[in-house]
Parts: sequence; structure tokens; C-alpha cells
Amino acid sequence: MPINMSVVPVSTMPYELPEACASEAHEIIQWALLKEKHYPALRNPMYLSEVQRHGMTSTWRLRVCRWMFETAKEFELQMDTVFGALHFLDQYLSVHSVDRVTLQLLGMICMWTASKMHEGKPILLEEMALMCERKFSRAQMVDAEAQLVRLIGFRFNPPNVFTMARDFVNELPFDNDADRRANCVASVFNLLERVVEDTSSLDCSASSLAKAAVQLVAKSEYNLTVAQVLKALKTVKIVESAYRAAFKTVRGAYFGTSPVSTRPKTSQAAAPEMVEPLKALTQSPTAIEQGPSFQDDEVSSDTNDVDESYLICTETLSPSPSQAPPARVHPPHHPSVSLGLRHHQRGPNPIPSDPTSASAN
Repeated sequence: MPINMSVVPVSTMPYELPEACASEAHEIIQWALLKEKHYPALRNPMYLSEVQRHGMTSTWRLRVCRWMFETAKEFELQMDTVFGALHFLDQYLSVHSVDRVTLQLLGMICMWTASKMHEGKPILLEEMALMCERKFSRAQMVDAEAQLVRLIGFRFNPPNVFTMARDFVNELPFDNDADRRANCVASVFNLLERVVEDTSSLDCSASSLAKAAVQLVAKSEYNLTVAQVLKALKTVKIVESAYRAAFKTVRGAYFGTSPVSTRPKTSQAAAPEMVEPLKALTQSPTAIEQGPSFQDDEVSSDTNDVDESYLICTETLSPSPSQAPPARVHPPHHPSVSLGLRHHQRGPNPIPSDPTSASAN
């Protein structure tokens, strides 16, 4: 059954920590853990099979994730911003079923909204318009953001795996070697980028994923013992079973041994999926020529029975009566349509118009 967000119990977060902290860094970590415990915005790990009725597979989400990370690199955004956007995306998909066109718009809006929260120089509306080559009108983008904001309940700062990982690395015994510490953060972020692309990460808390990634990278690449890592992170208390599950997910991403997704597929036939080794920092995750080719089967006819009134936009992208007329929309199957910035503008490689397709032609 899909999660009914309107009846999710909201616990009041305490205004005091349960115990005193030895340093400001420890206090920051404890507040983050406490917020995670009481944060009400839930994501349904099973939304692909329980909520999505427009043929969405894990491949669709994977393509959007990789486009988000590439956009962040081109716009010089923090990884914290990307995870915030991805959290918003999963929150929306945990409640509403979307089609391909809606997913493109939703991914853009999530990045736009998250950049306003985390960045000193957020993405501008004009840049958003150029990003989609004016496929969506400004009125549509503003209306879509309003719908997203209402759904997330104006909670713009969910528990963030990248933020926690950075704080955890700062606790490791690197002495005063700032370069080594910075390189460790980069390695952990590179690993977590792959981890959060997998829908199995939705089963794990941000703190458990962050701690597992830090421990694995510190031991494998920086010769720190498990005892040293655990001593440095002794204030990060996580349930043992939850940590083991997170470590299994992180280890699979690190060694490239886990499937892209272990989730049950939707009623439609699933697209074939491939497992890649952990990608290098310089690799473009959304470069079309670098990805495998995916092809979805036709969506079953039962999707016609789904109420589309709650979608950001329908396949025709019809605006509300108060909106301006929409920009011209290309059909979803049009081979020349792409969602990306013009080459003379600041911005990322284009995201494929069809999230399931690795080729524009």
C-alpha cells in the first residue's frame, strides 16, 4: 500500500540534546542524528511497484540521478544540494505516479528548489528555461515548484547523507593534513554518489550510509583501522542491524558487485540493467555515448484508469486556467528533443528526453 503522507505521525523534536557534547563538532553531529530520528518526511522504498503506474522503472530514476550529479558539477553546486533534490524527488514519487515528461520536469524542479536552500548562488529561472530548451513555460515551472513545496510541507532540509559524511570525515585522525582529509571527503562523496543512485539506499538512513561509506573508504584507501574509525565515530550510534544493511549496500556499490536495483519491478516488463564499476570523478555520468541502451516495453492499458489530476503535468502539459499558454511541447518520442542547456550557456550535458533511452537518435 502507498504511504499516506497525511497520516504520518509527526514527533516533536526535542530542543535539548540528551547528553552534553565534548566539542562543537560532536554537537553538530548529535543534532543531525536527532533531526534524522524525528524528521517526518518519509520515502517509500517500494514506490516503483506500489505507487508508479506509468511504467516507471529503476532505470528512469537512475538517468535522472546521473543528470542531477552532472548538473551539479557544471553549475558548481554542492553534493548536499543534489541529495536534497533527490530526496524531494523520491518524496514526490512515493505519493504520485508520473509519466516520462512529468519526471523530466520534476527532476528539474527538485534541483531548482534544493539549490535555493543550499547554495549562495542558486539556479535562476532563466537558466531553468534554457536547461529544458523552453520545452516547459515559466508558468509551468513555477506551478510545479508550488505543488512540490506543498507536498514536502515546506521542509527543505532533510537529513543529508553528504553533509553527515563530511562531518564524519572531519572526525577521523588525519591530524593537520588538510589535503588528505579533503581527498578522503572526495572519495567518500564519489562512493555515495553511486550509492544513492540505487533504490536500495531508500531502505537505509542517511547516517548509516554515511558512516558505512566513511569506514569503508578510510580503511581501504587511507589505511585506517576499523578500531580507529569506530573510536573517531563513537558518538555516531546506529542500530547494529541497520548499519549492517547499509554497509552491505555501500560495499556493493564500492566493489561494483551489487545490482543497480534489487527492488521488485512494476507490472510492466523491466528494462535490462547493467552494473558498472565505481566511476571516476572525471567521468560524465550523463554522457549519452557512455551509457548502455535501454528499451522499455509498452505500458499496459490499465494506466488509463489512473487519476492524473494530481500530476505536475499530464502528457499534454496543460496549464491551469490562471497560467499563461505553455511553450510548444514536442511529443515524447520525438528523436531530436533533449532536456539540457544550450551550448553557449552555463550548464550540463543534456538529459535524454526519454529517461529510459540512452541514445537521442
